Formats: sequence, structure tokens, C-alpha cells
Amino acid sequence: MAETYNKDGFYVEEKSFSISEHLSKKIKFFILFTIILVIFRHSTNLRIPLIPLTYTLPINDLNGFLQKFITHGLVMISTPMLFIISGYLFFISLQPSQNSFLSKYQRRFFTLLLPYVFWCVWGFILMLLCGYLFPHKPFPLSETIASLSTLGIIDKIFIRPVPYQFWFIRNLMALILFSPLIYLGIKKLRAITLTVVLLGWFLAKYPFIISMKSICFFVLGAYFALEKPRFVIKKPDLFLIIWVLLALVGTYLEFYHRHWIALYIIKFSIIAGLIGIWFGYDRYADKMLHQRWFFTFSKFSFFIFAFHEPVLSLFKNYIYALIGVTPLTSFILFIASPLFIIPFATFVAFVLSGCVRPFYNFIVGGR
Repeated sequence: MAETYNKDGFYVEEKSFSISEHLSKKIKFFILFTIILVIFRHSTNLRIPLIPLTYTLPINDLNGFLQKFITHGLVMISTPMLFIISGYLFFISLQPSQNSFLSKYQRRFFTLLLPYVFWCVWGFILMLLCGYLFPHKPFPLSETIASLSTLGIIDKIFIRPVPYQFWFIRNLMALILFSPLIYLGIKKLRAITLTVVLLGWFLAKYPFIISMKSICFFVLGAYFALEKPRFVIKKPDLFLIIWVLLALVGTYLEFYHRHWIALYIIKFSIIAGLIGIWFGYDRYADKMLHQRWFFTFSKFSFFIFAFHEPVLSLFKNYIYALIGVTPLTSFILFIASPLFIIPFATFVAFVLSGCVRPFYNFIVGGR
């Protein structure tokens, strides 16, 4: 059974399940919030591939540490939260029947697969055009693409696409294919299934075909939807403090001492951060939903996610070519890049949705 939305774009009740408007707005907030975090993660620029050289800035100065602390520490909660939300929304309306799964697959064909194909092709063509139209500009990926074999082109479009944020959609589609097994695992084994995937993610050092992070947090979202556990954290501030402190310590140990324990400290920080921001939402973020700017940006969340790369990389390389590479310009660009790309993507989405609505609906999966 397909999900439905009210006139404001909020997730609303279907016949077979109930979700409050408060939770709907909360989910909408966290989708936008985590996408912004993803963009900040991708704005890091300590390694700059400029023609004819690749510049690598030091990570042991203030600029390097701050960028690593944000992108490899604080922001690491972003994709786990998106997988939790995706798992929850997939399973919350699911009925244990073949027709229900088939209906879900049919809807995801339009909301995930078709946008995935479009944006991956778009990113590939954009980089190829940049190489042809601006041969003397600092777009080294364009040169790489131009020299690819046929299999390399297929890989660069559909497997490891130029808009690399779409690894999330690729993994999500794979997890949805295995959703009947996830459903059975949760219904038959309940907390055992959750414990196994949590331990698998925590202990895993190397990525699989589908990362353990993807599996773990998608299953966690499914568990929340199917089992509906109820618990309340009365002091989310404590978890927020733990999140920041663990991210700080983990970043320091990883990039200054290469200590093996840093990986696990960061993973503990992710858990603390997820708990802290979810339960801290009501205290700190609920008022944002009544702001006009929030509604404007949240309405175009998926487009912002899909559009930001490779445009963000092109922007960073071009600005670096103009102003030069120094630790100061690196940090300024790290902060300024998201502040540019988010409003710019929102403006493009606004124009497309107003002028060519059917096309816009197609590329965002009807969102």
C-alpha cells in the first residue's frame, strides 16, 4: 500500500496504519537535517584534484582537525538516520502478504529506481560536458571519464556513479529487495535479529557489497515500525554531550595516532548522537517547523540531495582555481560550499517544479 502525504507534504495516515502528524513533521525535519549534514560531509576539501596537480592539505593543523572532526565525527550520524527513517517508512504500512510487498516494489520502482538512473546519467553527462566545454578548467574527473572503456562507463554510471551520494539509494534498493527476509527475521526472532545486525555493524571493519551500516540501521528502522518499542530519554542533553565528546576523542585518536579504538569510539558517538538528536528534537527543533524557510527547503529535500553532487565538487574546484589553495581558503570554502549549494539547489528545484512540473515529479520520484 503506497504512502500518502497531505497538502503540506507531510506523511499522513493510511487505512492500515496510523502515524501522528507530530511524528510526520519530525521525520520531515530529520530528512532535511541529515541531508544538510551529508552536504557538509561532502564539502570537505583537504585533497584537491586540480589540473595538473593534486593538492593534499595537512590534517594536523587547525583546519584539518576541524574538517575531520565535523565530517568524520559529528556528521557520521547522517546516513544511519536516513536508513532508520527509510526502514521505518517502508515497514510501517506493510501488510504480511505478497500483494503488499509487490505494491511496495512497484512504488519504489518510481520513487527510487527511475530517479537513480536519471541522476546517475545526468552526473556522468555533466562531467563529460565540462571536460569538452572547458578543457583548460580544473575538472580532472572529466578527463578520467573521457578515457573510460564501455564497461568502465557502465560502472561509472550505474555502480559507482559520479553523483556518489547515490550509493545510499543503491544500497536502499538492495535492502528493499530483501525486505521479506528482514520482515521474517524481526517477526520470528525479534530482538535477536536486531542484536545480530547491531553487533555486525559495530564489529565490522571493512565494507561488504551492502555495507553493514546500511543493513544495521535499515533493520533498526524496520524493528521500530514492526515491534513499536516505547521508550523515552528524559535527558537528551547528556547524550548530545557524549556525542560531541566521543566524536572529538575519536577524531583525535584516528587522525593523530591512527589508534584502532578510534573506529569504535566513533561508532559509540553515532549511537549517542542518534539518541540525543531524536529525543532532543522536541526541546530544540520543533519551533523550526513553523518557520517559512524550513518549509521551503524541506519541500525540496530529495532534489537538494540528488543535485548537490557533482555540482558541489565542480564549485569547489573552480573556486580553488581562482583563489588558490591554503589552509585558510580551505576552511572558508568548507563552510561556504554548503551555504552556496543548498540555496542554489532549492532555487533550481523551485524553477523546475513551477515550469516543468511533470519532469520535476519524474526526477524526484513524485515527492
